[in-house]
Amino acid sequence: MSDSLFLALAIGIAFGFTLERAGLGSARKLAGQFYLTDLTVFKVMFSAIVTAMLGAFWLGRLGVLDLSRVYVPETWLIPQVVGGLVFGVGFVIAGLCPGTSCVAAAAGRGDGAAVVGGMFAGVLLTGFFFPSLQSLYDSTSRGAQTLPQLLHVSYGVVVCAVVAIALAGFRAAEWLEKRGVVRASGAPPEARWKRASLAVLAVLTLFAGSPSAVKLDVSTLAAEIVREDDHVTAIELAQWIRGRKAGLRIFDLRTKEEFDEYHVPRAKHVAIDALVSMRFTPADTIVLVSDGGAHAAQAWVLLRASGTANVYFLRGGLGEWLDDVMNPVGASAEVAALSRYFGGLPRSGDASAPTTTANTVKAMKRRGC
Repeated sequence: MSDSLFLALAIGIAFGFTLERAGLGSARKLAGQFYLTDLTVFKVMFSAIVTAMLGAFWLGRLGVLDLSRVYVPETWLIPQVVGGLVFGVGFVIAGLCPGTSCVAAAAGRGDGAAVVGGMFAGVLLTGFFFPSLQSLYDSTSRGAQTLPQLLHVSYGVVVCAVVAIALAGFRAAEWLEKRGVVRASGAPPEARWKRASLAVLAVLTLFAGSPSAVKLDVSTLAAEIVREDDHVTAIELAQWIRGRKAGLRIFDLRTKEEFDEYHVPRAKHVAIDALVSMRFTPADTIVLVSDGGAHAAQAWVLLRASGTANVYFLRGGLGEWLDDVMNPVGASAEVAALSRYFGGLPRSGDASAPTTTANTVKAMKRRGC
């Protein structure tokens, strides 16, 4: 087991232990949040959010943490709204969320074990019916958006606003507890100096700039270009697709009309301005496709400059894919087999082959590719 897996296990155990100590393994306590009879969940979760937010911001600003390598999930508006509603209904009915249900089950509670079983059953059923849900699942993509990008404000403004909301919420919760409107959580109230420290750190973020200023290392990019580490050939890309390379993500930067006319298998259409707002994991391998390679090469520079690793552009663009994979001439037996895998038509000689991308696509459609 690698060090990262040991670290993940340790974090998971600490997370579960913290939830149980906070009482969040109890369905009654979690359900009390929705009925406004117990605000423990609010106080614990907002404390965690504020601590993580300020910690990440200042560690990034001081150069200790590289926030560009923190994965930001993509936004799929309608699917996530639907999923949130389903999640919320299940949360209220069960009184537990996925994390707390595991904690409850590990503590020997029957309701926790039942919810965990229900989650596995739901995942299984979703797998069976996923083809019917595919169109919903892939709809309304918005890329990997963050609040500063969406609201067009600095990171400091968002951090300061969230901390202010949290502090006001803590104060309101204590006021309700004193009046007996809700049950007290049993935890001692936060000391004033702690709240003052949070407020000071939050206000300072307004003047601290970005927590992860992008630094363009021109010499590193130039070295990658000289070594030809910036691109992938059509044959290599075809081998990756056929071999189901883990983490492979292909993005077509052409117009939507050109993409709909024909595109590389497994590719997704995306505009450059949306691409640069997306976030990727270190395990992802990103391949950029355009008509002649230049547009994709420009996007390659933008992604590499933002700190994204494992980025390549298709060397000769879609034309190279059509020539070398779909219509190879005098190809070896291995390349010919690769071409046929994708429905291509390898030829032994130069037999009046279409010379333009548009004509090649038309010829492929005539033969059913």
